[in-house]
Amino acid sequence: SSQNRLWLLSQFENGNVAYNMPSVFQLKGDLNFSALERAFKSLIERHESLRTNFKEDESGKVRQFILSIEESKFQLQFEDVSQEENSDIILKDIIKTETNYSFDLSSDSLLRAKLINTVDNNFVFVFVMHHIISDGQSSEIMTNELFTLYESFSQEKENLLPELPLQYKDYATWQQNNLK
Repeated sequence: SSQNRLWLLSQFENGNVAYNMPSVFQLKGDLNFSALERAFKSLIERHESLRTNFKEDESGKVRQFILSIEESKFQLQFEDVSQEENSDIILKDIIKTETNYSFDLSSDSLLRAKLINTVDNNFVFVFVMHHIISDGQSSEIMTNELFTLYESFSQEKENLLPELPLQYKDYATWQQNNLK
């Protein structure tokens, strides 16, 4: 029900920007970019909602389409502003651009992430999800899982997270059946 409402609201001009769920972290120390990319890939593979789009079907009903991991358009972005004169201003502009990104719910990855190198071994990490695929509690869970996966992969260990018994679509189906 909430996804249908959010999809409808997103059809208005800039309607979906209000439903962006941004997180901004400051990271210090050596960072393993390939381990972070691998952590994201594992997280996206683990949570179907992170590779979901919403489109109208032939009858005009909004449907959720879960993409395979290969079809997912997610790309961890990297930008280095460490050598720029006005790096603080540039950093603020990058954060503003990322957090105000207008998602196309029918074709975009509804998850964006950018790592910004500000100075040696200091990074700002911007992570934005559209509210249609997440809420505050699940966002926190996914963020914790991302950092857990990163920690494992940066130490060249395997994914130790247990398999998920349910996906968000299972909850949505249960909710819709109860409403009927």
